[in-house]
Amino acid sequence: MSKEPEFDFAEFLTEFNYGELNQKLGAELKSVASAVDATGKNGEITLKLVIVKNGIHAMVKPEVKAKVPRDPAEGAAFYFGSNGALMREDPRQVSIDFRTLGVRDNHNPKTAKKTSDE
Repeated sequence: MSKEPEFDFAEFLTEFNYGELNQKLGAELKSVASAVDATGKNGEITLKLVIVKNGIHAMVKPEVKAKVPRDPAEGAAFYFGSNGALMREDPRQVSIDFRTLGVRDNHNPKTAKKTSDE
């Protein structure tokens, strides 16, 4: 009786689906490593192999999950409206209509305020 060869996991990954799994893991690793470098946050890649017996065969189904770190989006402040809508302006704040007045320059004779002494 011949002895079974030792199992080589790296070879298994290379041969699985003609190398597709190995290529996918490599692409995910590159993506996660790049994001870790850019954000300084941790990343993660998980390979799950589901093995199901099918008669005399073993069906192996891979699941690859990657947690790519991202920079958090900047937040923005909003007010709650009475109907649950988010609003940029406070709905409780009284609205005041302003009008623009002309600008007066006391050093300019055309716009300087006239005094009663003149």
